[in-house]
Amino acid sequence: MPRIWIIACIFLITGCAVRSGPGVLTTMGSKIKGEYYLQEGKYDRGVAEFRERVVQNPSDASAHYYLGRFYLIQKHTAPAVEQLSRAVSLAPDQADHHFWLGMAYAEAKSPMEERDSYIRALSVDKHHWQALLFLSHNRMKAREYEPALNGYTRLLEKVPDNPQALYNRALILRTLGRTAEANGAWKAYLDHYPSGAFARQAADFLNEGRDFTYQNYRIGKRILTLEQIQFDPEILAVQKESLPVLTLLGRFLAENPKTVLHVVVYEKNEPGLSERKAKAVKKTLLSTHPMLPSGQVRVSWFGTAGQVKVNDRIIPTDHLIHFFTQDTP
Repeated sequence: MPRIWIIACIFLITGCAVRSGPGVLTTMGSKIKGEYYLQEGKYDRGVAEFRERVVQNPSDASAHYYLGRFYLIQKHTAPAVEQLSRAVSLAPDQADHHFWLGMAYAEAKSPMEERDSYIRALSVDKHHWQALLFLSHNRMKAREYEPALNGYTRLLEKVPDNPQALYNRALILRTLGRTAEANGAWKAYLDHYPSGAFARQAADFLNEGRDFTYQNYRIGKRILTLEQIQFDPEILAVQKESLPVLTLLGRFLAENPKTVLHVVVYEKNEPGLSERKAKAVKKTLLSTHPMLPSGQVRVSWFGTAGQVKVNDRIIPTDHLIHFFTQDTP
């Protein structure tokens, strides 16, 4: 079963549409107070306030909704389900009521009820992207990969930079063995989110698919995910799109004057090309960081294929630029 990235969002996703008709002032009062307590993190105050409100006005759907939200944040799952169910029954035309009931069912480990709630939320509001996101998570956990993939793809049409949808879409494509599509999806994720643990995993998966657009490098004590250096095909100068990578490396060297950066270039059957690329990287790095001593950047080149190690696998590639650092006395 592949690892699924589901970011806990109970503290992050807010919002509730306002009812119309009788009791609208009461509902608006509940909404204003509820959102205030949520945003300020005053969850105990919220529970006390909305317990009182549901006693005073049992037909106030918004009061039941917010009380359920506060219970859910505090991991009181059963009363959260009870209150959110009551909110749904009183105001079934509110997509957020259905969505948060789904979140409560997720905490209660009731995946089918969770799914039904997200589907109902989307039937009320087809643009409710949180419901679509968590419906896709639900389907992915159930190994219903094609419906989950479809959901993530639809979501990315609305929210192109959603990290969970970008990552899980790529993970499903990898699971289904659709390597070319998965590689494109991993690059889309890394284009938006090139740092952190998920970026490192995404780069490994990309390299497993024999695409080396991004790679992981040990720089000092950290592992950095960096985009491969690109060159002008005619003059072999480093393209401007690659300058941010060299800027990051140059800044690291400036802050660590006793550390040497090694630039190693592999070009199968073309030692001259590998030499020119290695020297072009060093020249650009030093020209953009003139305070660096030349000896802090060392280059080597080979007319052979390179190798990338991913976990226990060695993956060959005809073209490779590798970076690593070495501390000096």
